[in-house]
Amino acid sequence: MPRLGYRFVNHTADIEFMAYGASPAKLFGNAFLALFDTMAYRASVAKIAKSVKSAKGSGNGIDTFQVNEKADSLEELAWLSLQDALSEADANGISPFGAEKITIKEENGKYLLHATVSGMPQDPKHRKFDVKGISRFSLKVSREKGRYAMSVVLDV
Repeated sequence: MPRLGYRFVNHTADIEFMAYGASPAKLFGNAFLALFDTMAYRASVAKIAKSVKSAKGSGNGIDTFQVNEKADSLEELAWLSLQDALSEADANGISPFGAEKITIKEENGKYLLHATVSGMPQDPKHRKFDVKGISRFSLKVSREKGRYAMSVVLDV
């Protein structure tokens, strides 16, 4: 398994990644990180956030938002959750660098996801790609040999 919990895959037109995790929550956490790493230089943004936080006190300069989704399948939950995080970050000018407190529950045949996303105000020097959306085409979640995998194509 890749050290980061995700890897990028050659794709003919857009950007594709595979995320991995021992549980659905870990899987979705790694998928969020892959999305955020496509949007911006996530490690640089996180490093700046850490220095700002320690210099000015807890939370100063760091933006957070909630992702709360409900779906009939893990694939639908993946699309809704990643699309929600992308849209929220884009609408508010945030470069996200992390997702925490991720919970996924199954209730009455529905999957529920709750996550807290952290980011910093966008800075053009930290931008990588302008991700337009999450493609439903070929989005897949599977479980093999005790681990979960997710294939995602990002429209850029």
